[in-house]
Amino acid sequence: MKSLVILLLTSLFFNSCKTETNNPEIKNSYVKDNNIHIVFTDDKQKQITFNGSDETPLFYKNKEKIIFVRTVKENGINREYERKKLMIVSIDDLTERTITEKKPFKDGNDNSNEIFRIGNPTISIDSSSIYFTTEKWVTGDELVKVNIENGKWDELFASNHFEYFTKGIYKGLFLITRSEIRDKGRASYNMLVNEKGIVEKEFENEKSAKNFMKTIKSAR
Repeated sequence: MKSLVILLLTSLFFNSCKTETNNPEIKNSYVKDNNIHIVFTDDKQKQITFNGSDETPLFYKNKEKIIFVRTVKENGINREYERKKLMIVSIDDLTERTITEKKPFKDGNDNSNEIFRIGNPTISIDSSSIYFTTEKWVTGDELVKVNIENGKWDELFASNHFEYFTKGIYKGLFLITRSEIRDKGRASYNMLVNEKGIVEKEFENEKSAKNFMKTIKSAR
């Protein structure tokens, strides 16, 4: 009888310990001192990166990992400069991996394949890739799609800014702004396009594009 009581108490002790060590659900993430932190639903916090040069955290794989942008300082021939890397980190064991840090082309600004800008990184609907804008031409940027697992690039189309729709009737489309030369010379134009760059809708001006975006957001 005594052995049975000890066994039951031991079982209760270990079950209690197991419950206490389970991580609660993750509520959100934030950046402090250029490092990424997460907040759990019980308001406990955990620092995820320690490099002091990280930004733009995006949860990935049911919040098991975080994709983020890291700034790397380099010493050039005549000056110091900064480049960007797209990284991924495991929330569990803090292991990091570089998704990409080089363009598969040389841009028209610096004739370099280093990445100097990662604009509005956004995970695709199927969670296989990440979209962002980066430098390509002297007159504008390009929207690219990078595979998260193997770092393969797909160059999509010219775009200086974009919003990606993941829900509703415009699911999978992009609201973009890009510079084009038309009858009145070079100007910025706003349009709704698919991943192949085919224009689904063009807006009269920036104001009408913003109103369209407000309507979409209010309907969510």
